[in-house]
Amino acid sequence: MTEENKVKKERASGKVDAQIDVKAEPATKAETMVYIGPGLALVPQFSVFSNGVPSYLAREIEKRPVLGQLLVSVKSLSMAQEKLKVIGSKEYVLYQEAQKQVGSET
Repeated sequence: MTEENKVKKERASGKVDAQIDVKAEPATKAETMVYIGPGLALVPQFSVFSNGVPSYLAREIEKRPVLGQLLVSVKSLSMAQEKLKVIGSKEYVLYQEAQKQVGSET
């Protein structure tokens, strides 16, 4: 399996991309994940996914990898929400970048 295919598989599974560490615990397949990024047409902010990332979100993550980095485990949600408010935090920067990429999709 090529490195690119490995990255695509990780993104599709909802795991946090290793390129930018958001200090959230890595997801396992059994973990419930929460999307903390800006709202998308099919995925409002704080959507909860308990059986992996659905295909429609995986496609969005494929197009815009930053979105996959805004998936956090339920255990990390409280801390991630606080960090979203801190200017300069990785979560804040990721959110701002995602917002630029998404534009007014909602």
